[in-house]
Amino acid sequence: MKIILNYPNVVIGSRTVTEYKFQILNFMNLLRDVIENDNDFSMFDYSNLDPWCHNLKYEIGRVEKEEGIGHYNMDKIYSKINAIQVNLRTESSKETKQLCLKIWDNLLKELTKVFDLKYEIK
Repeated sequence: MKIILNYPNVVIGSRTVTEYKFQILNFMNLLRDVIENDNDFSMFDYSNLDPWCHNLKYEIGRVEKEEGIGHYNMDKIYSKINAIQVNLRTESSKETKQLCLKIWDNLLKELTKVFDLKYEIK
């Protein structure tokens, strides 16, 4: 599965909400790839799990700040990202990966609802 971003005229480095939303989806794609394809999370810096999660949180924070999402409890979103990190660092079994993919799916739905993200699933 891959997210096909629907932001055709985004300019990287433009510091616009559109770019930040594009980057959220970009890092969601990268995070899913790590969940599906990386096989050993026990060693520090073995994978890009931590950088992708950090960058995802950063971009979420930028949109949150720009759009003033005060009515929504963002802790739900951040806790899902943290849950993926903790689960994968603790156990790299097939079951853990499946759990993390479910969390990822829920995270994508939540982000879409809160930030009105534009994409297709392929």
